Amino acid sequence: MAVKREGDIPPLIAVGHLIHEAREKRGMTILGLSEKTNIDARWIVAIEAGQFDRIPGRTYVLGFTRHICSTLGLDADALVQVVNSELYPGTDVALEAGIAADKRQGLLAKAIATIQSFFDTARIAADNHAASLGFYESLGYECQAVVTFGRRLD
Repeated sequence: MAVKREGDIPPLIAVGHLIHEAREKRGMTILGLSEKTNIDARWIVAIEAGQFDRIPGRTYVLGFTRHICSTLGLDADALVQVVNSELYPGTDVALEAGIAADKRQGLLAKAIATIQSFFDTARIAADNHAASLGFYESLGYECQAVVTFGRRLD
């Protein structure tokens, strides 16, 4: 059962009301917010009504809430934490967000390493190409210089 707060407004209703007020304060319609976030208008209506349980799946509930709150300039982390604790007691969004951030950083590090490896390989190939030019010139062939990665190879 949802914990009641001041005025006996359930927290999910309060979150929905806060999102509704922020949207109206910015002069946005539900359709406008839907277009901006690419979230179906029916889910925005459900969120503003505090009916998060109508949205299929925890990932969508928390993802839609986070994206809408961020778009409207609200504290997405705090509001997602409220929704998570009310709908999914015993799970910790902050812990999961930390794990996701670690995974993203891991992916970023892998991507950077891959890009560096590509450029290292390209530099080695350019050096080998330069050596090949020297070899062919030593045999009497006329070779043209090649510019690779901003370096002129003769």
